Amino acid sequence: MKEKLEYLMADTGLRVGEIADKIGVKTPVISHLLKGRNKPNFVLTGKIIAAFPNYSPLWWLGLSNDPQSETTHSTPPPSATIPTNSKDPNKEFGQPSLLDTLVNTSTTSSSQTHGEIEKVIIIYNDKSCEILTPRN
Repeated sequence: MKEKLEYLMADTGLRVGEIADKIGVKTPVISHLLKGRNKPNFVLTGKIIAAFPNYSPLWWLGLSNDPQSETTHSTPPPSATIPTNSKDPNKEFGQPSLLDTLVNTSTTSSSQTHGEIEKVIIIYNDKSCEILTPRN
C-alpha cells in the first residue's frame, strides 16, 4: 500500500493530510501506511477505493499492476450480474443463497444507514475476480 499511496501523491500532488481528509481518517493513519508501520484493514481499503474512483480497485487490492485499468471506468459485463445457479445447493432446498441473503439484509436492515448493495466483489486465490451486481 505504501507504494500505491506514494504513486497517488506523485500523480495527484495531494499531501498526506489531504489524502486523509478525502478518505475521512486522521493524518497519522496515512503516515503510518506510508512508513510501512501499518497495513490497511478491509474498511480502510474500502474507503481508499471509494475516495479515489479514478484508480482501479484491482490495483489498490494488488490484483493489477495498472492503476488506470479499464475496470475503473467500465460497468461489469452482463455475465457479472448475479447468476441464477441451479447447482446452488441452497436453491435446491428452497433456501436463499448467501448473495440473496446479503441483498435482502441490505435492503431491509442496513439500507437506512448504508444504502443498498451496489456490487459484491469475489476475489479468488488465483488472483482472478468476479463482480456481481444485484438485478433490479
